[in-house]
Formats: sequence, structure tokens, C-alpha cells
Amino acid sequence: MILARDALRLMTLILLAGVLTACEIPGGASVQSDEDNGVYQVNLPYTEVDFTPLATPVTGSGVSGTAVPRNLVPELYYRYSVQSKVNGGYAGMPYPPMIYTIRKIPFYKNQREQAMVRINLHNTSADVIRTTQATCAFDINGKTVSSVPLNATDLLPGHDLSVEVPGPSADQFGAGAGTLTVWLYGLSADKSQTLRWDIPYNVDQQTRQVQGQFVGTTANEAEAKPFEGREEPAQPQPSAHD
Repeated sequence: MILARDALRLMTLILLAGVLTACEIPGGASVQSDEDNGVYQVNLPYTEVDFTPLATPVTGSGVSGTAVPRNLVPELYYRYSVQSKVNGGYAGMPYPPMIYTIRKIPFYKNQREQAMVRINLHNTSADVIRTTQATCAFDINGKTVSSVPLNATDLLPGHDLSVEVPGPSADQFGAGAGTLTVWLYGLSADKSQTLRWDIPYNVDQQTRQVQGQFVGTTANEAEAKPFEGREEPAQPQPSAHD
């Protein structure tokens, strides 16, 4: 979607009417077909990681808790591309007149490259749970792939704690179904208590057909350049007040 502040620039663009040529698409995609109406279809690779959180909290000595990962769902974005070529038969002359073609190229991206896991703990004991010293580790199908500090304050008796920690990156899950194991080490004073959650996941890999758009052409480089490399979501993003 073109923003209102760009309206003056776009008024000067001459919309393309003929069949439009293929262009470079990010993310390993390919152009399937060109259209005469200013749009084209692109085959885009799409990978989503879905988790099935455990319904029952895991319990330990004086503490219980859940680990809830957020699904890794790619969002559709557009990146503007500006391509230039000599306008007319002026090859060989210095500083020939140029024409600039502006395209909106679709691609998928994750807002977060890592699976974020929310750890929720409840202290059922009369003692302080030393969560300041705790560490999270993550296994994928039995192999440890990352570990991070919990980065939380100590958990007082009868109190709750909720903190989100970064887990494995999207490309570490591979393909198909598997198990993400979340470990929480070092909860007791002697760092001996450990909680463990085994969370099933599934990686959905497919190819989706998405529409790209030829915005238009202009002979004015100053009008075209502000579009180069600009990105915007395919759907409007909610504001901080929504």
C-alpha cells in the first residue's frame, strides 16, 4: 500500500500497460507468470513452526510452571525495487536519458527469528525460589541447541512469575514433526532442582502463490530513488493504541 505522503511522487508515474518482464524475487521465490494488468504471480517458499503446549503444569519441589512457545508464523511483506535502463536508442552516448521502473516484490519474513517461550512459575512453598540464578536450555529432538539465563527476579512464597525467553531460531527446527524440550535449571539454593517440558511441534513447509505489483515508471531519478529498498507489510499493522 502506498502511503499518503507518496501521493505526489506516484502522480508522476506512468503506469505500465504491456506485459511486464520478470524481476529478482527475494527468498528463493520464482515468477510464475506475467499479467497485462500491472500485477504478476510469484511462488514463495513459506515455513511455519507450530507448537502444542502442555495443558498440565510441571511440578517440582515447592514450584510448578508452564512453558508456552509462540508459533513462528511468517508475515507477508513487500519490498520496493527500482530498476533503470536507457530510455530510447541512446546507447554509447554520455549520460543518456534513463527510465526507472518501480515494482513491489512480495516476500515472507518472521518478526522474530527465534521461538519465544514464556515461562510461568508459581511458588507453592514457604521459601524463596532462587530464579535469579536459573538457566533455560532448549533441546530439539534430544539435542541441545541453545541456552540462556532466565533473567528473572527471585520468586517469593505464594507468588507468580512470568518471563519470556528466546529459544531456538527458526532454521534449527528442520522439517516435519518433533519435540522441543525446555529445561529450567538451578531453581533451588544448591541449584539442584530442574523443571522440564516436552512440547510437540510441527514444521509446515509449502509454496504459496502471492501477487506482486508493477507500480509504474518515471524518467525522473529523484522520484524513483525514495522507493528503493523500502519495505511495508501487506496488511496494515496495529498501532500502539489498538
